[in-house]
Amino acid sequence: MKFIWRYTAKMHPKGSIHGLVEASTFTEAQQIVKRNEMVKSVSVVLHKNQVAARKQRYEV
Repeated sequence: MKFIWRYTAKMHPKGSIHGLVEASTFTEAQQIVKRNEMVKSVSVVLHKNQVAARKQRYEV
């Protein structure tokens, strides 16, 4: 089963982005976001309301 995770990614050289990603585990969610080479670090949290999160845009 896949869940929707909220993330905040710190970018090189400075700045940050926020978004949603679909993954089955915490580690998989981090790896999906870190595929972008501009990402320096990632903070991932499970989205509390999964039904509402699926109605928004998210990365697969």
